Amino acid sequence: MVRDMIALALAFALLLIPQAGCTAGRSGHGGGTEAAVLIALPALAKLPPAPAPSVRKDAADVNYELLMAAPLLKSAGSSATYTSSPRQISLVPPDGRTMAYSVFGLGGLPTDGSVIPLKLKLTGSSNYWLAVSDYAHGSWQYLDYEGTGDYMLSSGGGLISPSGSFYAALIAWQTPSSMSSMLATLNGQAPGGPHELWYYTMANLLVDQNLTDAIALLNRAAAAGYTKVVHADYKFGTIDLQSQHYYDNLQAYKDAALSAGIEIIPGLVPIGYSNSILNHDPNLIEGQGVVDCHFRASATTADVVQDPATTIVNGGFENHSGHAFPGWTQMDGAGVSTFADTAVAHGGSASMRFENFTAGNPNGNDRIRQQLTVAPWNCYAVSIWLKTDGVSPADSLWFRIFSGDFSRMLTFLTYPIQSTQDWTQYYLIFNSQDETQVHLYIGLWGGESGQFWIDDVSIENTGLINLIRRTGAPFTVKSGDGTATYSEGSDYEPVEDPLMGRQGTWNMDYDLYHARPVITLTPGSAIQDGDDLLVSYYHAVFVYDMQPTCCLTDEGVYDVIRTTLTQINTRLAPKAVFIGIDETRVINWCEGCQSRGLTAGGLLAYATGRVEQIAHEVNPQWKLITWSDMFDPNHNAHDDYFLAQGTVAGSWDSLPASWDIGNWNSGANRTDTLSFFSGRGNRQILAGYYDEAGPTYSIGAWLTDAKGIPGVYAVMYTTWWRGYDALEAWAQAVRDWEAANP
Repeated sequence: MVRDMIALALAFALLLIPQAGCTAGRSGHGGGTEAAVLIALPALAKLPPAPAPSVRKDAADVNYELLMAAPLLKSAGSSATYTSSPRQISLVPPDGRTMAYSVFGLGGLPTDGSVIPLKLKLTGSSNYWLAVSDYAHGSWQYLDYEGTGDYMLSSGGGLISPSGSFYAALIAWQTPSSMSSMLATLNGQAPGGPHELWYYTMANLLVDQNLTDAIALLNRAAAAGYTKVVHADYKFGTIDLQSQHYYDNLQAYKDAALSAGIEIIPGLVPIGYSNSILNHDPNLIEGQGVVDCHFRASATTADVVQDPATTIVNGGFENHSGHAFPGWTQMDGAGVSTFADTAVAHGGSASMRFENFTAGNPNGNDRIRQQLTVAPWNCYAVSIWLKTDGVSPADSLWFRIFSGDFSRMLTFLTYPIQSTQDWTQYYLIFNSQDETQVHLYIGLWGGESGQFWIDDVSIENTGLINLIRRTGAPFTVKSGDGTATYSEGSDYEPVEDPLMGRQGTWNMDYDLYHARPVITLTPGSAIQDGDDLLVSYYHAVFVYDMQPTCCLTDEGVYDVIRTTLTQINTRLAPKAVFIGIDETRVINWCEGCQSRGLTAGGLLAYATGRVEQIAHEVNPQWKLITWSDMFDPNHNAHDDYFLAQGTVAGSWDSLPASWDIGNWNSGANRTDTLSFFSGRGNRQILAGYYDEAGPTYSIGAWLTDAKGIPGVYAVMYTTWWRGYDALEAWAQAVRDWEAANP
């Protein structure tokens, strides 16, 4: 059956409620009148933004499939199931006298008030009602009932879309309803136009000069055609802790952006780089577990026992025969690029010197290795003394721990090593996980020039350094035979590491190594002098240059997120927020996370769902945006990702199609990423530039690959080094590409 929208509007005019929603009654096919049944659709003002759904091409038309993996919203209490192969929704009312609904949307429409020719084609297998509306109308405009089969719905001249979003509500009345397709055709044309120009900036607005520079950049960007800025400020994440001076500067920035005609999109919720979250409580960091670590009690305290089996053989390099060092099982270029040096040493009379890197290894690798014996699930610190003289590249001087079978790395720390520096001590921290043998690597990868020296390498069990105390990271002390468990508060005083995350002004100022805390026994403790103990706990974990990740399940994390979003909504009132779920490298270790029985990807999906819920409780109208990498199987959402326990695949399961994606995979497989997110219905912003040299820019080639892929609506000048010299030239490169590719 085909009906014109105008006729539908007249037929159901008495059924429409213009503000809060829509109620409906119906007559049955058999001629008798059914009892009136009411349903209240959600107010349009409370709906999340509509996405640009995935495209389906049929003959010459371009159609947009509204029926995706899940709706934007569905009625509470109803049973709804979704399958993707074949695609189908089945909607079941909670009882035989009510209705259930699912709301779908189409975003990315022009917002200039133009009339858009629209038609809908629905393919279903049983009864359903339909309500449709443009978001800006403020009410559901049409309501219809159809039986089994296919039908076409036409707007009778067009749909006015001042908001850029269109919604359709599928309604099941009394009996289950199912549908396999809901196609929207917009005059055979894809929504869109010239790409929006965005830019990315990082600035601490507490500093007056930074505010001045940020305002000047707003005006420059506006003159070059940019309309939005993604602004990352660490203090956004601690906005509840800031001074009035900061709030005044934030208001000045907001006013300047309004004057320049640029929309501020704040970068918030830094899941991958969690420093601002952890500023509220350092114990919210994710950590790895230590199981049954050997401690021994004295009269008043208990401390870790250093196992003599865990040691560095010849760590001072005093024992050498020529340029060979017993205990070190691998040396690149012994006597060619690796030498015993008795003229330069940190301690004792000798050190190991590295130079002429390519002479000992064609790739410039100059490394030494030793196998170490460790206890499973213990935390260790390797101390290394290093001296450099003109070494290049200094950032490829690494210390690494590999598993016994070399299948995985157990730590991913990097250090700010200078090309030339005097003797400096570094700590390599690692959790042994389930290993009893590990491999220590020290050296340079891809060396080009210069010299460096290594000396006085040692190892110790860290004990309670960087101890985490929170609900999901329990602390237990048992007797040496494991038969007795001692009580905190009665057998020993409350345990903490007072220096964990508190090395400087801010709570998130962590370090790798400091004075080791001990367990203090209480008077009358059941623990006696000389008792052996088995202590289990969790310690903080970092990757690269002290990058911390928060726990993904602790409610304290989500309390901080809620506070941040609420304050930002009040003080900045943005239309959209950029959620910082990216490069999340430590996942799924603490008991709180492990108890969920999820993979790392499953936990990211959980966290995404929680952030979505909180954000739209704070502001239902917010457009949410996030980075691509942790949801992209072609980028970081895969197996064996840093210290993510379990695969990261499946992280996208709770990523709503209404979220936009800051796509930063411009690599060789970028078309796979473009298609992946487009197929899910996520609109995309291509995050390009990354401080590349001009005068030509790679954004043109990326746009060429994206041509014809729906939902790519913006490009973002993205710089990590605050390099804005090319701001205008890069915008012009985008416009030149558009002119050549109408």
